[in-house]
Amino acid sequence: MFSSIILVIIVIGSLIIVHELGHLILAKASGLPVEQFSVGFGPIIFRKRFKDTEYRLSLIPLGGYIKLAGDETDATFGFNIAPLSKKALVILAGPAFNLFLGIFLTWVLYGVFGVSTFSTKIVPEANGLKYGLQIGDEIIKINNETIPDWSVLEKVLNKYKNQNVSFTIKRGDNIISIPGSLPINPESSFFRPYIEPVIDIVKKQSPAEKVGLRKNDRILQVDSVPIYDWYQFTELIRMSKTPKRYLKWIRENTIYEDSIEISYAQDEIGSQKRGIIGVWVKLPQKKLSFFQALVSATERTVYVAIQTFVIIYKVIAGEIPKSSIGGPVMVGKLTYEGAQWGIKYLLGLWAVLSINLCVINLFPIPLLDGGRILLYSLESAFRKKFSKKIWEISFYLGYALVGLIVILALFNDITRIIKK
Repeated sequence: MFSSIILVIIVIGSLIIVHELGHLILAKASGLPVEQFSVGFGPIIFRKRFKDTEYRLSLIPLGGYIKLAGDETDATFGFNIAPLSKKALVILAGPAFNLFLGIFLTWVLYGVFGVSTFSTKIVPEANGLKYGLQIGDEIIKINNETIPDWSVLEKVLNKYKNQNVSFTIKRGDNIISIPGSLPINPESSFFRPYIEPVIDIVKKQSPAEKVGLRKNDRILQVDSVPIYDWYQFTELIRMSKTPKRYLKWIRENTIYEDSIEISYAQDEIGSQKRGIIGVWVKLPQKKLSFFQALVSATERTVYVAIQTFVIIYKVIAGEIPKSSIGGPVMVGKLTYEGAQWGIKYLLGLWAVLSINLCVINLFPIPLLDGGRILLYSLESAFRKKFSKKIWEISFYLGYALVGLIVILALFNDITRIIKK
């Protein structure tokens, strides 16, 4: 438990330190004086002046801060009189460094562990069954285009969107052709990936660990239902109405069976409670070269950043309930649980949190980096410095808006704890 708490402090603290480090490095590179840079908050443990900057190490390790010389709105030196280009570079450097940290962590994740992938085996949905598709069928060609893995399959399906295509599938030892009669329609799903019901990670102190489940165990049965793939298994657990389920699994050549306690967790997006036992699926890992890992990490980071914008928009538009907004308690909880899942899961979560922090700071709210750039840009457009009163009003509005969001987030955090 203690080691998990230390990891929570490292993860959360690093996100803020890296952000402030971005401001520091670009300020120095732009020739702007920096008065103070601190790792941590609160009482100062150590301080050292180097050139014009005092570097501090403070007691509370959850973040850090930077104080730029002339950062006051009425200052006649330093940051306040710098051209817009320098101000923008220094301000944007914080979110940019969070984005770079997200790329780096994802790159390490992909470089060490590889990228999870799916084979082209399928589980047909209702529409697919009408065309004779069966569980475990392996798609090897679409319109004579070879399909080596699921990512290629998705690209080819997108290519032939709203067209009829032919499939060549492997079923056991037989090769079967399905002529060009399957309409590829985004609204109609014919199949999903077949994922073997094999465990990769067992969460510490979870019901699965207590009952003796281990890495590489294969789930055979839940109650009286035979299990054919992971999705079916997780749906049975998620939708559990009873606190105990009978479980049968195989390890090497030995079959085990036992009843397992179901834990329930609040769905962070919705309000429904779902059953969990604390296991993670084993997926094939595709090893990547140094360059491939970097490219894939960059693509993944851009995707997560875009999805963060989309989710925030949906919350504002009311498509996602505002109860899904989480605050520091939720972030700490997710990080603590990430540490219990292991380093692979934690690296992925760490990267996502860093990317989220980048996106949030870009919003045009006074007090956030995006809001400061907006105000400085308006000053430049009007060719006039705003008065101290205008800056104060802007920041009061920013404090009020951010404060309301924090109160809502904390309220949701407390509500989750009470409901749990």
